[in-house]
Amino acid sequence: MFEAELNSNASSIEVKFSCIDCGENIVEELSIPLPDFDTDKDTHSATRSDSFDTILCPDCGKEYNVQLISSILGSWIYINDLPDNYDVSILDDDEPELLKYTLMHKDIAVADIEIDVSTGSITRILGIQNKEHLPPRAARSREDFKAWWSDRAIPKTRKELRHFLASRNIRSCGNYLVDNLGLSLIDCYWIKPYEKELYWKDVNLFTNPFQNSMLAKRERGESTGFSSYSFSPDASTGGDLPKWWIIDNDIRYLVKGNDGGSTQQSRNEILASLIHKSQRFSNYVDYSLVKIPDDRLGCRCAAFTSETAEFISAWDLIGKSKFSKSESFRMNFINECVKGGLDRDSVIAQLDYMALTDFIISNSDRHLNNFGILRNPDTLKFISLAPLFDSGNSMLYKYPEKITLAAALREKINTFYDNYRASVEHIENINCVDLSKMPTMDDVIKIYADDILLHSIADNLGRLYSAKIEFVRQLQQGKSYYDVASSYGISI
Repeated sequence: MFEAELNSNASSIEVKFSCIDCGENIVEELSIPLPDFDTDKDTHSATRSDSFDTILCPDCGKEYNVQLISSILGSWIYINDLPDNYDVSILDDDEPELLKYTLMHKDIAVADIEIDVSTGSITRILGIQNKEHLPPRAARSREDFKAWWSDRAIPKTRKELRHFLASRNIRSCGNYLVDNLGLSLIDCYWIKPYEKELYWKDVNLFTNPFQNSMLAKRERGESTGFSSYSFSPDASTGGDLPKWWIIDNDIRYLVKGNDGGSTQQSRNEILASLIHKSQRFSNYVDYSLVKIPDDRLGCRCAAFTSETAEFISAWDLIGKSKFSKSESFRMNFINECVKGGLDRDSVIAQLDYMALTDFIISNSDRHLNNFGILRNPDTLKFISLAPLFDSGNSMLYKYPEKITLAAALREKINTFYDNYRASVEHIENINCVDLSKMPTMDDVIKIYADDILLHSIADNLGRLYSAKIEFVRQLQQGKSYYDVASSYGISI
């Protein structure tokens, strides 16, 4: 079956293809249904709108069943009886606004690009001016360049996104990114309107004030000129949870909410911070609980990047096209770190520690954008591994009714490997965590017990943590992962 994603700003499309039976050219105009938003819910989620149509071949009469889907996540077309790689031309009624920009790395011109302002997507790469300063992922191919830029935008799956964009008259996530010149508090890349006299010192968000997207009421286009206060780093901040940047006493803080009514994800960050403190492990991001709008509780952490230290994720460093099939993602990452000047033993030591502490807190989401390296944007030299951050998706937060050791061990994870057994068995130094210094079960229970929605499961969370500690203790005594799991009657 043929399928294609459509321009979410278009209201109608013209579909052209040759009949698969007789070869006759078929041209049909179709209307895209408007998404039916459920505005009664706090999350402003969208219920999917579908429309069904039939396209007839004017020569042989063959019928093609068409389904059009529209939602906040995008619009798609599906045509039955056509293979997925069939040559279908789709034109929409939304005339693109194409503008030229220069991708900058601080004040170094890196590449000239053409962008569809409405969608924020790169339509053409006009020329590379400084290949050395290209983002590592963007340097691999034109497709990777476009994907790197697309992934820089706030994800479509962000909670409460539709309401936020609509309230500010922003057309899409990509449009929001372009409006904010692609500026970020993660690295020193940005886009400059083509041949515009504009400099890093004028717009960078590490030293200039910026918009707080949760509080600012500025409508798109209201600002005149290019003062830094026109921009917000939130346009380039990844992740599905509600989050935004603030400045407090000249320190940049990322503030995060939670998924649903409980505060477990924020409290999971507190648990991770407590563990790192207990181990006297210094390379981590410290989280604290904080009140957020609507008198809710979230967490915040200070930025670990600066004008002299930018973050390059593991995904951007090694990605698919750089993946050696003869080696694991883990080994590829280690090799790239060493190639960039980092000490191999130090890199392995932090990866071991990360894997083991993630196992203890059942962190299922250490994906390749959730760790990486710090790089000097001026010299391009690697500084160190980035500090450990983002441990919110831990402690079986999605499954409060299944807080057991068996459920935790069987949970699928998103990291170098897709299961805890493989992750733990690749740890070279299983003694990298001193269990005698770990927080107690009571310490863990206290973290969760004062949330009324978590009070009933706080003891279960404490017991899960305690069981994981005992599991690691037996690993450190020389037992295999399989044997320890089997001793609990758990098949892996």
